[in-house]
Amino acid sequence: MSSPANLLILAIGLLGGHGAIAQQTPKITSAGGRVLNFTGREFVFTTDSGSTTHSSILETLEELRNNKQDRVTGSCVSSAINVINSDGTVGCLDDELIPSIMHQVTTNAESLPRVCLLSAWSAWSSNCSLCGGNQTRTRRVVREANNSVPCSEYVTEQVRMCPVCPPPPPPVEEPPYDPCNGNERFYNLNGGTDQVRVASYVAQSVVYHRHANNDGQGGRGFGFRYGAFTAGQVQVRPGVSIQGGIRNGDYVCGTRGGVEVTGIRGALEKDWTPSRLNGTKFTFPVARESPIALVVLALEPATVGLYYGLVEANALYLEAGEMYTFTNINRNGANIQVNSTGAILMSYVGQAGTPLGIPGNIGAVDYTSVAPAANEVYGIPSTGYITSYQTRPITQRVDFRCSGNQTAFRTMNIMQYKTTPLSTSFARGPSCRGVARNNGLVAGASIGDGGGTDLVMWLPRAALRTQFLISTQVRYIALACAGTGSAVLQRSYGSTARQTIPITGNSFIGKAYSTNGAFLSAGSYVNTTVPCTMVVDAARDGDEILVFGY
Repeated sequence: MSSPANLLILAIGLLGGHGAIAQQTPKITSAGGRVLNFTGREFVFTTDSGSTTHSSILETLEELRNNKQDRVTGSCVSSAINVINSDGTVGCLDDELIPSIMHQVTTNAESLPRVCLLSAWSAWSSNCSLCGGNQTRTRRVVREANNSVPCSEYVTEQVRMCPVCPPPPPPVEEPPYDPCNGNERFYNLNGGTDQVRVASYVAQSVVYHRHANNDGQGGRGFGFRYGAFTAGQVQVRPGVSIQGGIRNGDYVCGTRGGVEVTGIRGALEKDWTPSRLNGTKFTFPVARESPIALVVLALEPATVGLYYGLVEANALYLEAGEMYTFTNINRNGANIQVNSTGAILMSYVGQAGTPLGIPGNIGAVDYTSVAPAANEVYGIPSTGYITSYQTRPITQRVDFRCSGNQTAFRTMNIMQYKTTPLSTSFARGPSCRGVARNNGLVAGASIGDGGGTDLVMWLPRAALRTQFLISTQVRYIALACAGTGSAVLQRSYGSTARQTIPITGNSFIGKAYSTNGAFLSAGSYVNTTVPCTMVVDAARDGDEILVFGY
């Protein structure tokens, strides 16, 4: 500078993160002892003792701090500094401003201020292998300060708490052991106690699970392997060969695939109930043969109520695996409804005059597994009946479309049932599809065609299948299918002796029928191109039973 009275100022900006210089706690000192703290930078200045602008410079530096300016630039050559502007530039008395990033000093090099230089922070210590505790990090002095804030005033160690341990994950609950490996179970709901006939769709072992001795044991029992099956094989297990005999609530399942199960009592052959027929809403047209009984098995905890129309006649609570029999029901010419809060299976027993128990009587005339009410059902009318599931008194219409392109409808009020259209026989009659309007729920049942006196349920669309393995000798097979296609009959599974028959009808419903004895023995196999329900006429007693398929 040209005049010794000039004010000399040196501004040094230190910004955090530049090179090896970390963010520090800055200060500004003056001859008058005033200290100005800056965040992220340091300004060090000296003034001539005769300067009259000392206080204004301090005030301006304070403003620079507030405005977060990084440095003061510029110098006055021929006159003294008049003002330090808020943007960090200087103003001279003669208004001559020479911008510069250089800073003029008149002192010796040894007297120039030199700020403390610190290293970058180290990584946080790894003291958190166990949850809780503290971590530390440090930095070191790289260069001591000279005529500036001493390094001792800077923090060189920091401490923080370790992250809080997250709560341990909840224990993984193992699913309950399933001896069936997810394959469908067939339950004995008064379906015969002398023998059980099992046909296997795949090569596998079959499980026979014995129900508990009484309802109070919650369905707990024991199971055993039924033996090794080849695909398509049928095996017969006499009841006397099963410890304790065949009981209500027993079930059979495959370990690798599907099975078909038929129970035998005397000359009668009855289907066991597959778990696919579970539901919470059931209705049934009681056409004949009082007194009747309904056998109920709970698959999960449920309150089960028997209703005549909207009137509750009986109700009880069942744990999973427990059974109950509603007995002495006399509803000729009306329907019944069963509501449940959980999934149940149910069978219908007609003319059940003898006590039901364990083992149970399967009925002198009628027996069938009961399917839950559904919006659409498939069956063969024969002498059939349809009824609706209702929770309020309305008129329900059911539209029928049959395989001979016949159409019809039925309307019914609560507690009513109506005959199905085109009643002829399982063998000669068409197949039909019934659909309830306005998303209603219906159920249907058909009585035999003169060759026997038993009845079978119409099945919901979801219960239809395409593979059928016959477990006993039959007189004919009749199919009600969800459309047209073909059915391949084989003497046994995988046999080259086969016959293809058409499934005729329309896009809604199809029918196929065969009395070819070469394909009607135990172990005969039928494969269809569209989902179907199969009715067979058992040769032992002439009663119709369902083959549920796989």
